[in-house]
Amino acid sequence: EAGLWNISKEDLTPYGEKLTFLSLRRNKIKLISLELFSNNPNLEAIDLFSNQIKAVDVGAFDSLLKLKSLDFEGNLCYSNEAFNDRIKVLKLMEKIKQKC
Repeated sequence: EAGLWNISKEDLTPYGEKLTFLSLRRNKIKLISLELFSNNPNLEAIDLFSNQIKAVDVGAFDSLLKLKSLDFEGNLCYSNEAFNDRIKVLKLMEKIKQKC
């Protein structure tokens, strides 16, 4: 809840492979870019609840092979969540690709 309008790869790079959980809930983020998580391959959970996401670049989540929880509730292009289940996360990522 920092009132962020955007977040970039450079913002997350300092945390590198150590980053396993990322909470960006209740901000004003509108776009998830292709490279956003490219330096954070060990992310297991991402909370994007209640942003204003209108677009997600194709492949934005593809490098996150350990991702088990994704909260995408309350966004503009699609709203859903998947917790502690890699298969549900994969299905959610597919829906996000289609809708965003």
